[in-house]
Amino acid sequence: MLNIGAAIEGIWKGKLDGEDVTVFSAGGELIKLYRDEGTFEVLGVIGTGHCEFFVFGGALYVMNGSTYTKLSGGVLSSVEGYIPTIAVSCTPDGAGTSFEQLNLLTDKRRQLFSADGISTEYKLAESDIRSVESVYCSGVEITGYTVDTSAGKITFALPPAEGLNSLEVIYSKSGNDRGLITGCRKAMPFGGNSDGRIFLWGNAAKPNCRFHSELANGIPSAEYFPVNNFTLIGNDEITCIVQQYNKQLIFTKNAAYYSYCELNTDSLGNVYSSFPVFNLNGEKGCLLLMNGCVIDNMPVTLCGDGLNVWESTSVENEKNAVCISGAISETAKLAITFGVDSGNVKLFDFPISRELFFYAGGTLNVYDYTNGRWYRYNGMDMDEYCVCGQELYYSKGAYLYVFSESESYGGNTVNCSYRSAYTNFGYVSGRFDLVGAYADVYIVGPVSAAIAFEDAAGRNCSRVYRFAAGESGARRLEIRPHLKRCGPVRLTVTLTGAGSLNINGFTVKTKKRERSSRSGI
Repeated sequence: MLNIGAAIEGIWKGKLDGEDVTVFSAGGELIKLYRDEGTFEVLGVIGTGHCEFFVFGGALYVMNGSTYTKLSGGVLSSVEGYIPTIAVSCTPDGAGTSFEQLNLLTDKRRQLFSADGISTEYKLAESDIRSVESVYCSGVEITGYTVDTSAGKITFALPPAEGLNSLEVIYSKSGNDRGLITGCRKAMPFGGNSDGRIFLWGNAAKPNCRFHSELANGIPSAEYFPVNNFTLIGNDEITCIVQQYNKQLIFTKNAAYYSYCELNTDSLGNVYSSFPVFNLNGEKGCLLLMNGCVIDNMPVTLCGDGLNVWESTSVENEKNAVCISGAISETAKLAITFGVDSGNVKLFDFPISRELFFYAGGTLNVYDYTNGRWYRYNGMDMDEYCVCGQELYYSKGAYLYVFSESESYGGNTVNCSYRSAYTNFGYVSGRFDLVGAYADVYIVGPVSAAIAFEDAAGRNCSRVYRFAAGESGARRLEIRPHLKRCGPVRLTVTLTGAGSLNINGFTVKTKKRERSSRSGI
């Protein structure tokens, strides 16, 4: 556990420049953690707000709904945006071939002229420009010119040397809406071919809009979002986008759609990628504003009836939404009442242990999707989280914690418990004796397991098993409850420690009072 001194608003851990890096946002700054030393370093200012992190092109990008920054080569900087070449092979009068769209991230654009060696006046593609930023002739910057911003003209003191696309003019014109991109709060890489794109959503000003990046001069870029690269997804707010195989699944609160990369050819024979959207489900979607959560290649969302797994069927592109949260229905109902953009609800996968974590209102419920069972972790209240390999980094306020499959960080141990419903073990009437029970388990120490039985009258019996650090293997844990003349009985299993204990099966032996017969259940 570390006290950062300011509320943590985002955590990321992964490989960057060949190094294992852990960073987090706190107090409007991006901070690098040196875990072994228990120290941290401020990398720079990024502004406040929950942070979204993603890696693209070897750099770490950070979005928080107002700013867009990147960490590359150890340097933190604002993403200014790729300057698109809007026209090429232009003649001095401005006629030429359209090339790239304007970039929402920047007001700057680039125009290439094929200078004739005679003309001194060159007309830009637009009038009423703001300024000319720079001019290059054959790759060398020149300064001998004047600019008529109203007419969009440049007049040179001497004619630029002749050459094909030899004269490069970079100028700016007000009007681009950078906030459409920087206002997004969710991001994901996706691309159906060898090149990739970044997809953004979660802009409060355009809640039903999905934006995607484009190739910058033929190279995948997270800094080029053309003005026309957007899709309106119905009329409702996009809450979740997740990749499943070569498709995107896009969710609003009450509907689901799918999209994929489609190659098209324009009238000039140029091949380009598009991402069409199709209907998938008109009744269920996702009630949480989140990144996609997937278990066993199946998306999971919170719907009106609880947590649903989207299973594929034998019909192409068809999926069934199957509810898996019946055992925690009250918690699911509570989560639904919190609202779409509530920090009180989180849903994420911990794949190393094949567990789905569902956090709602201070309670962390865990779904083991190997055996389809739910259990609960106590004492893991969280604001932010990051899953990386065998570790879960999470924060509460200014405190940063690490939960690991193999260790507990800073002396913190984890408690979890399972409690069954009351049962009569199949007896229709009368009472029974509880005479024996055993559990087949696989343990990895250090861990302690307490097994307890309790009847409706409050009588109980229990036993505690302790396993040391490094101790592992299959075990059979036996207990002789000796509860006589029981009515309904329930079972409670409580685990404590940094290790793990997987229960593969539980057997209970009872004896019917009226017939002196024994039944193994």
